[in-house]
Amino acid sequence: MKKRFFIFLAGAFVIILAAAVAIPFFFSDAVAAKVKNSINSNINGKLDFSDFKLSLFSDFPYLSLHLENPACYSFVGSDTTELFRSKSVRVSVNAWNVLLGKEKLVVKGLYIESAMVNLVQYDSLHANYMLINGAESTAEPKSSMMDFSLEDFTIVGSSIRWESMPDNILLVVRGLNHTGSIAQISGDQEVHSELKIDSFTVTSGLFTILNEAKIASDSHIKIKDQGTRYDIGDSKIQLNSFLLKYQGSVEMKGDSLLLGLRFESPGTQFKELFSLLPNAYTADFERAVSSGSFSFKGAVDGLYLPDGRSYPGWNVAIGVDEGAFIYPGKSMGISNVKVRVLSRNTQRDMSDAFISVDTAVFLLNRDLVTARLYADKLAADPHFRGDINGRLDLVHFGEFYPLDPGTVLEGRLDLDLKFDARQSAIELERYNELLFHGFLKCNGIRYTQPGMPALSVPVAQVDFQPSKLSIDNANLIF
Repeated sequence: MKKRFFIFLAGAFVIILAAAVAIPFFFSDAVAAKVKNSINSNINGKLDFSDFKLSLFSDFPYLSLHLENPACYSFVGSDTTELFRSKSVRVSVNAWNVLLGKEKLVVKGLYIESAMVNLVQYDSLHANYMLINGAESTAEPKSSMMDFSLEDFTIVGSSIRWESMPDNILLVVRGLNHTGSIAQISGDQEVHSELKIDSFTVTSGLFTILNEAKIASDSHIKIKDQGTRYDIGDSKIQLNSFLLKYQGSVEMKGDSLLLGLRFESPGTQFKELFSLLPNAYTADFERAVSSGSFSFKGAVDGLYLPDGRSYPGWNVAIGVDEGAFIYPGKSMGISNVKVRVLSRNTQRDMSDAFISVDTAVFLLNRDLVTARLYADKLAADPHFRGDINGRLDLVHFGEFYPLDPGTVLEGRLDLDLKFDARQSAIELERYNELLFHGFLKCNGIRYTQPGMPALSVPVAQVDFQPSKLSIDNANLIF
């Protein structure tokens, strides 16, 4: 009797093993066709791939699904756009949990290799990634309470392009690499993400905001209360050489946001802060000679409601002492940099909010520039007052700082200005309440940049007086 039982058991095992081998082999094409038809019938686009593989053995005991050269095309716009393309996408799922109907889905890994994502926002209502038929429905989505875990989410050597046509903004990401994990228990999620980007560029029209910046981040986030609360553990992000640590919480209640965030830079070298400037982070940046220190620390706490009904409190402080920087091979650099910036708010109506630039000083070659600024009443009637004084040879600036290729900057500026102005006085044309006193002299100014009209100011002088503004000897050429 025992012998028959073991023979039966062995035979069943052989049948299951044979089925595990045969089903993916003989039915892979049918499954692939079913997947394509099912997805394509529900999107305003097309999904395609060159090969589809199923296996119970390549990642046993997980069921492995492998797509080679998957591509997704969008038909949303007037022309077909390629939304997504990748060399390979592979998913490994715990098949036994699926077959036995267990309440927890375990995904061992999701691996995406050499992906290209192309996102286009046509207007406020249409984008090439809005593919799902009937996506405009306003019905509340049903939240899934199934527990699941994605133990490894890896993206290798990928890129993203996002374009907002209404705003003329373009974002380009190259060399994106990511590892992370996601776990959901009783509707709450825990996410860990490590991200590295080799090149991050943001342009707005003809202006470059970030140029091939490098980004690295390590974030730990718990998502609770059906996605309305985000608890951020000790996390960090690095932009070029600038490292920022942060933690706290964000909670959404209707149209309100309850914020409790802390952030601080552990760095102390002026060079790290300098790397944030547009075009500053060059290929030879790390070999630059720099000295001086900086500090950056802040917090945001409180309730935000739109339409000015409530603002959170904040406290942000930035300081730079004896900053100096010179690029490799350059004969000219910036020095004697000193900055003191403080901004604070404690009231929901922002009645005591202010921004203070108590000190801003730098020396470029022998040209010294100093400035101060104080702004308050930021919500009701912004009030700005301060002064700026200095002489600056723009040729020296171009010799020190990396400009866009083809850019020409030359000439000299002399400025000595004090100002005190309220927004309401400008809007109501009460110009007698505005205080401007000093002068601006321009000599031999010339600025050209590819794609923009050239500007030339051979000579000009502007005199600011409490009651009038006079312009003498002005000669502008476009």
